[in-house]
Amino acid sequence: MIKSAIIYTIKSMPSQEFDVLKALENLAFVPCMSTQQSSFGWVAPRPDSTALCECINGQLIFKLMIETKKVPADIINRKLSDKCKDIESDTGRKPGKRERREIQEEILQSLLPRAFPSRTAIIAWIDPIGKKLVVGTSSKGNADLIAKVLSSTMDGLTIEPLQTKTAPASAMEDWLLENHTPETLAIEEACELKAEGGTKIKYIKHQLNIQEIKDHLGSMRPASLDLTWLGRVNFTLTDALALKKIDILGNILEGHPEEVDAFDGDAIIATTEINGLIADLVLELDGHPED
Repeated sequence: MIKSAIIYTIKSMPSQEFDVLKALENLAFVPCMSTQQSSFGWVAPRPDSTALCECINGQLIFKLMIETKKVPADIINRKLSDKCKDIESDTGRKPGKRERREIQEEILQSLLPRAFPSRTAIIAWIDPIGKKLVVGTSSKGNADLIAKVLSSTMDGLTIEPLQTKTAPASAMEDWLLENHTPETLAIEEACELKAEGGTKIKYIKHQLNIQEIKDHLGSMRPASLDLTWLGRVNFTLTDALALKKIDILGNILEGHPEEVDAFDGDAIIATTEINGLIADLVLELDGHPED
């Protein structure tokens, strides 16, 4: 269901009487108008449904659709240059900065109706018991957009980025130096180190318990580390506390009724496994700052 996740902590939830579906319908997705550059709104997470929210396994599941239309910058710049040359030829003066910006906007508006829109659909779910929001994207901007839209859509919902007492980079550094992780995690064969100046070193399909990495850690910090959680989920942990390259292992649906459909099955697997991974990861990073 998702390959990346950015996590938020829920500080407060709407009252039990709150009508989630009605609130989401107030911001249902509408495609871009002819001269509109972007549009976003809620769509049904289940392919064969029109409901804007699904409650599966105790999780509230949503999907945000983002549509954007882009005009290549080189086309705008070329047309702007031609227009400015025409003005200079006709009037003997060069357009100033303000006039150039106005011309540029006019060119953009004239080209947008012919631009092809692209769409990005992002799954997210609220875990009411674990008090977290999980957004299925690696884009911090898109994740923040969902958090902001949900907060404005659902009265009483307060969301903050997930934080832990121990920074992920510090924990990853300790694990690499000691070649040892907590019981719930195991180091795999990839990591990225970065220095303050921006220099980066990547190790891929490489044993990480080598002296070379320990030597680098004197002047560099881990930016990411590949891990496995309880032999069930492979993932990459980043220094921003995001999860990437999520790969759920095994057949968690064994023992579930055969009539569970594909969407429900994927949702049960994703929410159960990733919620469990996040809970253990927060514990291994010494919990929330306020704990």
